[in-house]
Amino acid sequence: MPTKTPIKLETKKVPKLRFPGFSDSWQKKKLKDILVEHKARNVGNKYVEVFSVAKEKGVINQIEHLGRSFAAKNLTNYKVVFPDDVIYTKSPTANFPYGIIKQNRTNRIGIVSTLYAVYRPQNKYIGYLIHEYFLSWVHTYNYLVPLVQKGAKNTINISNNDFLNGSILCLPLSEKEQQKIAGFLIVVDEWIENLREQKETLEQYKKGMMQNIFSQKIRFKDDNGKDFPKWEEKKIKEVGKICNSSVDKKIIDGQELVLLLNYMDVYKRNRIYSKDKFQEVSATPLQVKSCDLIEGDILFTPTSETPDDIGHSAVVMENLNKVLFSYHLIRLRPESIVLNKDFSAYAFHNFSFYKKLWRIAQGATRFVLPKDGFEKTTINIPKSREEQKKIAEFLTSIDKIIESRQQQITQAKQWKKGLMQQLFV
Repeated sequence: MPTKTPIKLETKKVPKLRFPGFSDSWQKKKLKDILVEHKARNVGNKYVEVFSVAKEKGVINQIEHLGRSFAAKNLTNYKVVFPDDVIYTKSPTANFPYGIIKQNRTNRIGIVSTLYAVYRPQNKYIGYLIHEYFLSWVHTYNYLVPLVQKGAKNTINISNNDFLNGSILCLPLSEKEQQKIAGFLIVVDEWIENLREQKETLEQYKKGMMQNIFSQKIRFKDDNGKDFPKWEEKKIKEVGKICNSSVDKKIIDGQELVLLLNYMDVYKRNRIYSKDKFQEVSATPLQVKSCDLIEGDILFTPTSETPDDIGHSAVVMENLNKVLFSYHLIRLRPESIVLNKDFSAYAFHNFSFYKKLWRIAQGATRFVLPKDGFEKTTINIPKSREEQKKIAEFLTSIDKIIESRQQQITQAKQWKKGLMQQLFV
């Protein structure tokens, strides 16, 4: 994050990219010229939907976003948010240390905490442009930094009125041009949202297929159309060997790392390659194991603040030397004749297996898998390596489509980001 001075940007009166039929210079405006604060309160608890304001998702139902409501029992004092209203949240998040600015695009009336500032835009199109303008952390940072005042407890304060009296923005004066730009960006956003929904649908499909496969409601046939042998139940210690030959280290030199893993890294993936590097000091465990990992090794997360998060695993997809990873992680080296490497990436990622681990997790403020209990936990696996291979190929094909959608989403967002630099002054 840069120092607390605005970042100098080129000043101009018209954007590089413009729709035909518009030639007037854009006008210099303060937010007070296009936004008006309204302080409507939820009298009589008329509205019950509580909104959160998120960096990526914008204005969103709080339960949908956070999994549960954090609202007070009495909602009377909460501020009412109407469709197209602009909300300024003063809570720091990611690269936005002084808060974020979002428009309510839900087409629903909801409520937010009194800590938020709520504004009614001149029209919904200019509100849309304000939202898009402040998607840039540079724009947001430059606008808010001069307004920051430190409170008595070293808190960051920007009054609702000061927010409206910040630096001047250059905006289209014509409502028709505002509508044209907003309409185009709406189409782009709908395209990106459609890709996201496709990805989410594929993820749900994969989840359902995995449940059916590992509950054996769906079985594969061999190349001759015949049934494979019945699956067998094995204890984890019968699948392979838990390796404890690592050397504990307390000092880490990031320059020597091939790979640095902590349990959250494993939680986020199911395969590990050497191209994944984790060298940030802040993510470095105080104690680590130093050892070689070989293709097919599996790392498990045996500890977490909630039992639901333990037991996640990642399979090593290539030989890795001089690897450092958290001393918490359990390293399993399966017998090659028992588990297909590609199948391993899915074998331990099914709900029925997780439930077995959750039942044996111990702890109060932090949950841990006892070693003995972990080794004796059973897993159902196909006896035939050929069936394992077919399952892995099927699920991998779905993963490739999901990855393709994610790449399309990333590319679309990058394209929009470049477009925004030309559509705005």
